[in-house]
Amino acid sequence: MSDLSLVSRTRERYHAFFARYEQDPALFADPARFAPYVYDEAKVEAFRRKRESRTDYRGWFLMEGNEIVGDIGFKRIDRDRAEAEIEICLRDDRCKGRGLGTAGLRLALEKAREMGLKTVRASILKGNLRSRRLFARAGFRPVSEDEFFLYERLEL
Repeated sequence: MSDLSLVSRTRERYHAFFARYEQDPALFADPARFAPYVYDEAKVEAFRRKRESRTDYRGWFLMEGNEIVGDIGFKRIDRDRAEAEIEICLRDDRCKGRGLGTAGLRLALEKAREMGLKTVRASILKGNLRSRRLFARAGFRPVSEDEFFLYERLEL
């Protein structure tokens, strides 16, 4: 795990990540809506432009050596309240169950501290057991829930 790092997002890295990305059924609150992901260069480019134009967003790709294995970011950054919501996504099943999410989350929380954040929130689909365990191990605590999501937070 010593060769893990967070790197800036570039156009090339976006396309490299999404060209190999595989949709996870656990990311769907309604399993009937699951469909395998199909890479579309134009859609990825539109997503990249929209995401990177946001002033309340900052993110990185998680690298294992020279390979992009994950996507991590903070959205809804509120600088006045020193808080943001984290999102983390591993590229495919080959990247899961190896501790990459835990290590990536640890790196992201270091970035949060560097950014001056005091609180990090997470919205976790109830059916996504991997994410639930990941955030619990990192010390996130439940705040509330609704029909589909658990809302948790970590005070840094």
